[in-house]
Amino acid sequence: ILLILPIEYKAIYHQIAAQSETLVNSGRIRNINELAVFSSRPLEYLVPSIDHPILGKFVYEFVRDRMLRTNLFEQTLYLGVIPVGLLLTGLMVLYRGKFDVDRRIYFVFFAFGALWMYFLSLPPTISIGRVSVPTVSYFAYAVAPMFRVYARFGILVMFFVACAGAVVLSQLHRSMKRTRYRLMVGLLLPVLIFEFWSIPPSYALLVNQPPEVYRWLAKEPGDIIVAEYPMVRNDEAAFYTYLFWQRLHKKKLVNGASPENMRAWEFFLKVQDLSNPETPALLKSVGVKYVIVHAKMYEEGPIPEPLKRYYPAGRSALTFNGGAVPAIPLSLAPHRGFGSDMVFSLEHVPLDK
Repeated sequence: ILLILPIEYKAIYHQIAAQSETLVNSGRIRNINELAVFSSRPLEYLVPSIDHPILGKFVYEFVRDRMLRTNLFEQTLYLGVIPVGLLLTGLMVLYRGKFDVDRRIYFVFFAFGALWMYFLSLPPTISIGRVSVPTVSYFAYAVAPMFRVYARFGILVMFFVACAGAVVLSQLHRSMKRTRYRLMVGLLLPVLIFEFWSIPPSYALLVNQPPEVYRWLAKEPGDIIVAEYPMVRNDEAAFYTYLFWQRLHKKKLVNGASPENMRAWEFFLKVQDLSNPETPALLKSVGVKYVIVHAKMYEEGPIPEPLKRYYPAGRSALTFNGGAVPAIPLSLAPHRGFGSDMVFSLEHVPLDK
């Protein structure tokens, strides 16, 4: 708190003193309906990742058809058979009064922590018949409405379960014969490694072979400004493609406005439609030199192709402008072409239109 408070005191004061409408527009008060969507479900703690090279083949269709709600980055909360097994073993040892005093308090602390974090990760209300019963997260939202994805408490569930499992292993190490303990660990460890053996198939990206358009842009002299289309919202997965390659070309981007900065957000909304005849002049008025149009991204939509399997079918099928590049205003002059990437110059765009 002492380290963070000098940096965050303005944000804390703003959260307390600002009008509710301002906080909503800046994302500091989330919609409680989002909390229901981005929360955990009990089954998510028991189903392995679809990226598991063996188990993933068996669970993928089930996850896609029965579980996939928002995206699997938030919903993959698998705790594992071994960690849960150790936790249950610890509860049995605790029930029988076999825990040493110095270990019992640690196990109780970690087991309770796992349970508490689990309750925090649940939806704000649970329906029992026709009655909606509020959960812990409902009351947490009343205190801290700026948080949206309560399923991320699943990370802390795993943390506490792992710590509780470590305490159980420590207790077993003390109470079991050395040979039997080593045999047990020798059997459990390969199973643990196997069940967490997740190798995502599309996470490898050759960063030493960037798209040709960005290699060209990196060589362009001067501190220029660029606008990339489609003009993706900064909360969509496709947007981060622009930021990733900005590390290479190091040019300023018009892209990336947030509703928290109303002036930038209003400008973003004005220039979002490239087919609007007024867009080129608006871009030039803020110093933009080039417009880069990525035809392939219009087809892919807000979810890049390698990530579509992690999203519901309806969302992963979305495209920009029906998958087609919008009509380019005549004032934009073609400058360069790099496969499906096209570069347009604003050099001859009049500012009075």
